[in-house]
Amino acid sequence: MTATLLSVARESGVSTMTVSRVIHNHPKVSRETRDRVLAILKKLNYRRSPFHAAWHVSRRGDRVPSRPSIVFLCGETPESMKGLPWMDAIWRGVQERAATLGLMVDYFHVAPGNPGWRRIGGILEARGVNGVVVGPLPAECAPIELPFDNLAISAADYSQPLTGVHRATQNHYDGMQRIFSRLLAAGYARPGMVGPGASDPRSRQWMGAFLERQSWLPERDRIPPLRLGGPGAERDFRRWCRQFRPDVVLTALGEVVSWREALTRNRSVTPDLFLLDLDGPFSMERSFPYGPPPCSMDLTGLSYPGALIGAAAVDLTAAQLRNYEHGLPAMPQTFRVQSPFQEGKSCRLGKE
Repeated sequence: MTATLLSVARESGVSTMTVSRVIHNHPKVSRETRDRVLAILKKLNYRRSPFHAAWHVSRRGDRVPSRPSIVFLCGETPESMKGLPWMDAIWRGVQERAATLGLMVDYFHVAPGNPGWRRIGGILEARGVNGVVVGPLPAECAPIELPFDNLAISAADYSQPLTGVHRATQNHYDGMQRIFSRLLAAGYARPGMVGPGASDPRSRQWMGAFLERQSWLPERDRIPPLRLGGPGAERDFRRWCRQFRPDVVLTALGEVVSWREALTRNRSVTPDLFLLDLDGPFSMERSFPYGPPPCSMDLTGLSYPGALIGAAAVDLTAAQLRNYEHGLPAMPQTFRVQSPFQEGKSCRLGKE
């Protein structure tokens, strides 16, 4: 028998209005009542259809909702985000997917220097927000302190310092595997990798996949990866190129684009170039100190799937809402999105 609001209300000993308020995380419901009703909802396997919710949204027409159903927390203002295509793409994906599921969504800027998590938590509770998608936050942001037991939460890409939540992100490991196969198919024999000096989740996955594929090459063609950092980074790059002579360099660092061009001007042996993160978190706007080079559209690389990541993060939050799951999950899941190739002039690509 299909569970209804009435059957849940009867078993919980409350009114159907109270059950509805619990489902929508209304702030006026006591924690004791909320926990009891949530337990009955799970026991009876009550499910709300996202398509039913979408129908109600369409029936409301242009009427402005009293509160959003989910909130997108972001360390960038709407104005500053316009200069970050990858972040803007995430937000666009969040909006589009929320609209498809019939969910209302609002944007909430988090000031990294003084986020005021207690204040933000109070605002979310007052608005009756029951779902959150956290966008990428800078490393210097204070640890997130929100009422997790009242929220269904997921992260879009790697959000410092948020851990232990469901997450949607780029499939870095699979991306490197696909890159390696296409470069070998195009005739490259000595691929080399240049990564940042500091380790992070993205570079670790890229590096792990690179080393695994490199281990299958003849020993003479296994070039040790270069990690860059400090004022002598460009000098280290030039020495590495002279010593090991890679025929193609894989990197997410925008600086390498200009350093490679300097090698060409100096008539040095210049390797081809593959960018791992075009318009992504390691994009030119962040890595290259004077802005993207003029030839950025001619670069070969992986395009950042920001809109798909934002949409997947909404799906993860919506799934928790449908299942009445709140708080940090016991087993966090990661949904990985495949990145498309951009074919340019910086290197040639074989077929997959």
